[in-house]
Amino acid sequence: MVLAVLCRRLLAERRLRAPHVIASQIETILDALPVAIFVKDAHGRFLFLNQRLRQNSGLRNEEIVGRTYEGLLPAPEAESHEREDMELLQGDRQLVARESTISVNSEGLRTFRVRKVALGGSPWGTVLLGALHDVTPHKRAEVELARERDFIRVVFDRSNALIAVLDMQGRLVRWNGRCEELTGFHESDVRQQPIVQLIDQVREKAKVQRIIRLARTGRAPASGVNPVLTRDGRVLSVSWSASLLRTDSGDPEFIVVTAADISMQVAAERQRQQLALELRVVWESAGDAMIFVNANGSVVAANPSFCAMSGMQRSQVEGTLFTGALCQWPGHEDAELERFRSDFAARSIEPVVVRQYRLQDGQQVWLEIANSFLERPAQQPVLLMAVRNITSRVRAEQELRKTNEFLETTTQWAREMAASAELASAAKSEFLANVSHEIRTPMNGVLGMTELALLTDLDAEQREYLQLVRLSAESLLGLLDDLLDLSKAEAGRMELQLARFELRSMLDHVMRPMGLRGASRGLEVNWHAGPDVPDRLVGDAGRLRQILINLVGNAIKFTDTGYVRVEVSPSQHAGGECGLTFVVRDSGVGMPPQRLAEVFEPFTQIDSSTTRRRGGTGLGLSISNKLVELMGGRMFVTSQEGAGSAFAFTIRLAVAEGGEGPGQSEVAVAETPRISRPLKILVAEDNVINQRLILRMLDRAGHTATLVETGREAVDAVSRESFDLVLMDVQMPELDGIEATIQIRQWEEREGGHLPIVAMTAHAMPGDRDKCIAAGMDGYLSKPLRLDLLLSTIESTVGAAANGGEIND
Repeated sequence: MVLAVLCRRLLAERRLRAPHVIASQIETILDALPVAIFVKDAHGRFLFLNQRLRQNSGLRNEEIVGRTYEGLLPAPEAESHEREDMELLQGDRQLVARESTISVNSEGLRTFRVRKVALGGSPWGTVLLGALHDVTPHKRAEVELARERDFIRVVFDRSNALIAVLDMQGRLVRWNGRCEELTGFHESDVRQQPIVQLIDQVREKAKVQRIIRLARTGRAPASGVNPVLTRDGRVLSVSWSASLLRTDSGDPEFIVVTAADISMQVAAERQRQQLALELRVVWESAGDAMIFVNANGSVVAANPSFCAMSGMQRSQVEGTLFTGALCQWPGHEDAELERFRSDFAARSIEPVVVRQYRLQDGQQVWLEIANSFLERPAQQPVLLMAVRNITSRVRAEQELRKTNEFLETTTQWAREMAASAELASAAKSEFLANVSHEIRTPMNGVLGMTELALLTDLDAEQREYLQLVRLSAESLLGLLDDLLDLSKAEAGRMELQLARFELRSMLDHVMRPMGLRGASRGLEVNWHAGPDVPDRLVGDAGRLRQILINLVGNAIKFTDTGYVRVEVSPSQHAGGECGLTFVVRDSGVGMPPQRLAEVFEPFTQIDSSTTRRRGGTGLGLSISNKLVELMGGRMFVTSQEGAGSAFAFTIRLAVAEGGEGPGQSEVAVAETPRISRPLKILVAEDNVINQRLILRMLDRAGHTATLVETGREAVDAVSRESFDLVLMDVQMPELDGIEATIQIRQWEEREGGHLPIVAMTAHAMPGDRDKCIAAGMDGYLSKPLRLDLLLSTIESTVGAAANGGEIND
């Protein structure tokens, strides 16, 4: 350092001068220097401060001479300086150069560049010479510059704008993170590369190159829009502005480009333009007539369809009042226009109106007009009127209205007819119920007495007569059952009772008596079920038996010689169900083909002569056909006159477990509990013949019977005496059997116990049995009564009651 060299020269001349002269000269030289100087002795204590340092610090020599750094600098800083000074004075170091921040008077913290060196042979002996250079302004400038750089870096890297710096040849010098994010190129990928490589389309590349050439002359355009390619091949629309960055001498050095991605705006603008084009196409080609009308009622625009509808040219419509083309009130156009203007101002025009208008050519038409307000920024609003000519539709609706009125009248008439038919149907059902009751009641006496008479000692002729009486009565009863079945089918109340049964056993029970009946006429009657026909099935065996009896009985009736054969085969077998086909063939008289379609109609016979010779009501086939349909099947017939007939039907039945192929019955037969003692039975019956019949039947079985004739007497008798069973007629005077049973059950709720009650009724219509059971009865017998069925029902009902169960059959 220069100061140290100067001091050494002065000291070298001390032999020529006195020491105090040299010290004075050194102090004078140090005071004259523009640098703050201090001198410390060999012990690290201050000896001298020059004038600059005294001015800067505000200290005087006498205030500091003899002191160390302690008290002048912060403790850590003082200790650091003391350590350095001792190293210099002891010769461990030659020079110390450092920066130190010191609080100076009221100026606050200032930064000094400190240089220290040790000198020997001075007037003060070995000393430490230090120089302080105030660099605070430079430091502050550096901090401000660093802050500015940080600010620029933050703005550059964090800005949402695309910022790029190009050299004057158009090569990329630097760009920010937003550029990297949008283009997919890192700055290192494209640095020093011509920016035109990122420009899409040849024409756009040429434009950018021309801009760069002009930039070198300082005449480049300040802004523009260009397409930019991304790494993944997309094209961005970029709006940019550019400025030149010049050197200190004013020469262009860099081009700074600031840009924004306006791809979405460009796409939106293109879409808007496309939409405008499409709307124009729709406007011009729409089938509906449309006009825009302003608040004054003038037509702003009209499409071709409106011109075609009104019969006017576009120049005649646009700019004129709409009432010139469409007028609702001829002769009152001013009032109509005034109303329109008022509604327009209040925005109260109806969204859709249907009215009759007069066109410019005088034609009267019905129009449907959809109104929509269009608010336009910085422009007056307009009303879009979409007009559709619905004259044809209105006229069609008027015709339809007339037709509907006619149909309503016809429908009302049909309802009245249906109500009448329903009343007639109800009357028919009631009539059949009454007829059934009235026939079954005397039939009970006929069959019952006949059965009792056949149990007595009779000669052969008497027995034959009584058997004929029984057959005639059973035939009459069969006709009654057919009528009831037909009534059930027509009312839709015929139901199936599903249970397990064995097909071959059922066929055997049906065909045995049929075989005897056919044999008496010299016919061969047989049946066959193939080995692949399941035997154990689930279905209504009783209804299936009824169908077969009707078909086989008819075949025997209409066959004089030959055979009647029943064949059963599987038609379908899938899962747990089996489809079966039954065919009943005969070699009988047959039927003409034109009559085949009528055979399933009720009360239908082939012809009168056949009817007289063969007999029958024509109900069997009709009922069988309805039963087959109820089972989900169909019935077919083929026949040739004089060559026999074949009736076939298909049904679907569930296959019981283990039901594949023939086998023995696995259905357990519950044994009827036998009653070893005579029973005391209360008989409630009002018909004299039935009274005698029932009492005689019970007497033959060894039971004791008490007779009452009304339901009221039955209730009183039960409350007075103990009985084992009540045989309760349903239809009796004073109190019927249903109400009597209800009152007996109510009495039992108070007194305890349960007396078995079995209904005896000539009512056999659908639901009669359910009514009896619902009233609290334990069993149900329909008249005419059969002795064996009566006795078995009594025993099973009493036995079940004794065991705590119920029997309702």
